[in-house]
Amino acid sequence: MPTPALVRRFFLVTVASLVTLAALPAPGADDDGSGVAAVLEAARVLSCYRFPATIVYAVLSGEEQGLYGGKLLAATALARGLREIRYNGGEVDSPARNLARYIARLAPRVLWNFHVRMIDRTDRFDRGGDQMPMLAAGFPAVRFTEAAENYHRQHQDVRVANGIAYGDVLAGVDFAYLAQVTRLNAITLASLAWAPPPPTVVRISGAVTPDAVVQWSAVPSAVGYRVWWRDTTDPQWRYRRWAGNRTRMRLPGVVIDDYFFGVSSVSADGFASPVEFPGSAGAFWTPSAVNSAPKSRTGAKQVVPTQR
Repeated sequence: MPTPALVRRFFLVTVASLVTLAALPAPGADDDGSGVAAVLEAARVLSCYRFPATIVYAVLSGEEQGLYGGKLLAATALARGLREIRYNGGEVDSPARNLARYIARLAPRVLWNFHVRMIDRTDRFDRGGDQMPMLAAGFPAVRFTEAAENYHRQHQDVRVANGIAYGDVLAGVDFAYLAQVTRLNAITLASLAWAPPPPTVVRISGAVTPDAVVQWSAVPSAVGYRVWWRDTTDPQWRYRRWAGNRTRMRLPGVVIDDYFFGVSSVSADGFASPVEFPGSAGAFWTPSAVNSAPKSRTGAKQVVPTQR
């Protein structure tokens, strides 16, 4: 059992195991037998390492029937007191968005010939997945999904018609692609679990001045921090500056009106947390964990990215 201190920092891999009509063959080799295999392999590999945070693995069912597995998982996590992180509106910098940015930045550093694309939607058009109940319950969540679906395979009964083979069978699984997706999941989990948590409070100031000032709360397990900023139309964090163990940094000539800002915590081994955006919109922590969390500067509701 994880210690109480570790329960508050957990990372989750979830997949849905599709069950369709019992009277018809429904092998579900790709959707989502491949996902189950990815979770099992990630668990096997990561079991060889020790982390300062708890990793929880879950295999879900009932997605197509109403996201039943995802809803049960979210309810179970809440019942066990794991709601220490949240999803809360705010244009383009919710914790889920910054988790997606974290994954997208990590991928080209550790994988060859594998492109990760962020999609700023909760899910595909008029469809859903088990990340949605987690978001609704207040947990940052992203979905890893194939960039190009084969609709002869997807959501089809197993059959041959007009010379075309339909159905989600093992022959349709791209195992090289699946291996890359599994690697990215496992590496992301390891990187997050080895990193310190983000600062609980981040503030910015600098109105009517040429310099932006970023301040943040200290993280006991961090040896230093990076201050990040980007153009307001840029999807990814672009600029960064090492702050050492300080909790305040002035950025000369960086006008606060022209950029978005954030801070990540860094461990002694160089593992960094996701970027925390200032205010409640970007907070990975609930108000119960941070009594003095600053108010959001925007009330805009946010669409969370899908990882494709």
